[in-house]
Amino acid sequence: MLGLRAFQTVKTSHHAVITPQITRLAVRSYAATTKKKKSQQQMDITQIPLNRIPVLGDYYVPPKVFAGPVRQWHRLVGRRLTQFFLNTYNVYKFKTETSLKPKFDSWKDRAIDLFVHTNKAFAAGNVNAAKDFLGYEALNTLKTRAESLPKSTKLQWDLVKIVENPKVVVFTAIPDTEGVTARVQFVMKLVTDQKVTVTTRTATGLEPNTTTRTVTDYLVYSLDPFSEEMMLVGSVDVADFTRSVMPEMDVTDVQAMKAFQMKTSDIFRPKN
Repeated sequence: MLGLRAFQTVKTSHHAVITPQITRLAVRSYAATTKKKKSQQQMDITQIPLNRIPVLGDYYVPPKVFAGPVRQWHRLVGRRLTQFFLNTYNVYKFKTETSLKPKFDSWKDRAIDLFVHTNKAFAAGNVNAAKDFLGYEALNTLKTRAESLPKSTKLQWDLVKIVENPKVVVFTAIPDTEGVTARVQFVMKLVTDQKVTVTTRTATGLEPNTTTRTVTDYLVYSLDPFSEEMMLVGSVDVADFTRSVMPEMDVTDVQAMKAFQMKTSDIFRPKN
C-alpha cells in the first residue's frame, strides 16, 4: 500500500485467529454452492461486528495471462473465466437475496477514501484515527508498524494520482446461518502514484528524502450492504501461475488460518 514497504520490515504479533466456522461461510460462497443448510456449528455472521471479520478467503486474483509460461496460457484464461463466473454468481446472489442493487461506484469511492485516510493516519503517527474504518487485525498490525518507526523519523504521505480506474476483481456474498446473503467482502485493484517523504533528524539538521512510486494494491474490504458500513480489513496477492481458482487452504487448520490472517491483515507487507 504505502511506499514504505522497503523502509521497514516488522514482525506482527497481535493477531487472534478467527474460528474456522466463520471462514467456511466465505469458502462456501466462494465455491458458488447454492445449497442452504443450517448448522449448529456455523456462527451467525450478522452477530459479529464488521471490524472483527478479517479476510475470509484466499481469494483468486488472476495474474496476467501473457506474463506466464506459454504452456500455461490456456489454463490461465480458463481460471480467469472461472473467476468471472464466480463473481457474476455472487452478484446475482446478492441482488436476489437482498433486493438491493450493487453500488459499485459509490463503494469504490468509499474504499479509496479509506485507503487515503489509512495512509494519512499512519504517516502522521496517529493510527487510532483509522480505528473506525480498519478491521481489528489490520489496525493492530498498523499500530505495531507505527511503534517500530525510529523516533527521529517523520513521514508525509501524498496520493499523487490514481493511475487506473479502480476495479473490483473479487466479489463474495457472505451468507448468514440460513444461507442468505448478509455481508459482502470484495477485493479492489487500486493502482496509484504515491509520494512519500521521509524526514530524518540528524546532527546537522533535518534531511528529507522524497520518493514517488507507482503501487498496485489488491485491497480487501468487508461491507454491510444494509447499513453501508465498510471496513478495510487487509490485502491479498496476485495468484501465481499454478494455483487453482478455488481456495486451497484447510479452514479447519487453526495454525494455517492464523498465519494466513497475520499475512493478509498486514497491508504494508512486501508484495510477492
